[in-house]
Amino acid sequence: MQAFPNTDPAMHAQLAAQVDLITQMQRHATEALGQLGELNLRMMRQLMDDSVKLGRALAACQDPFQMGAVAMRESQPAAEHWRAWQSALMQVLSSGGAAL
Repeated sequence: MQAFPNTDPAMHAQLAAQVDLITQMQRHATEALGQLGELNLRMMRQLMDDSVKLGRALAACQDPFQMGAVAMRESQPAAEHWRAWQSALMQVLSSGGAAL
C-alpha cells in the first residue's frame, strides 16, 4: 500500500473537522429517518383501525339512506389522525432541520 506524504497539520485538522461534521449530519439524518418511520407505521396502524371501524359501521347500517351520514361520522377520527400525523411530521422535520 502506498503511503501518503506528510501533510500539513492545518490541513489534517481541517479534514478531521469536515469528517466530524459529515458524521454528525449523518447521525441526525438517521435519527430523523427512524422517527419518520415510526410515525408512518403508527399512522398506518391507526388508518387500518379506522377503516375497519368504518367498514363495520357501514355493514351494520340498516338504512341505505343513512350510509352517507354514518360514513361522515366514522371518518372523523381518520381526519383527526391525519391532522395529528401532519403536526408530528412537521415537528420531526423542524427538529431535524434545526439539528443539521
